[in-house]
Amino acid sequence: MVREQCQLSEEVSSTSLIPFQKTRKLKISKQIRPKMPPTTTVKPRAIVLSGPSGSGKSTLIAELFKEYPTAFAFSVSHTTRAPRPGEQNGREYHFVARVDMEKMIA
Repeated sequence: MVREQCQLSEEVSSTSLIPFQKTRKLKISKQIRPKMPPTTTVKPRAIVLSGPSGSGKSTLIAELFKEYPTAFAFSVSHTTRAPRPGEQNGREYHFVARVDMEKMIA
């Protein structure tokens, strides 16, 4: 089994418009460890990624989904607002009527 260890390191960005601006790059290193006994059951756990706009949350999620397509799932929230152009029910949000939302949380 492979365990992922994420480390942040500061590097100087070569494409920056501002000289000497520092950016953070994610480095993923793999560490091999012994396999667990076949009787061990791994329960799913929630992972919450939080950070300010532009911090790379979406980029990290996209890379994790690409690298491990069966290991992660993305939650889809419910909302009572109308869909915006290009949004699809069940993809960005589950769009529901306010009365239906109130029934779901009652």
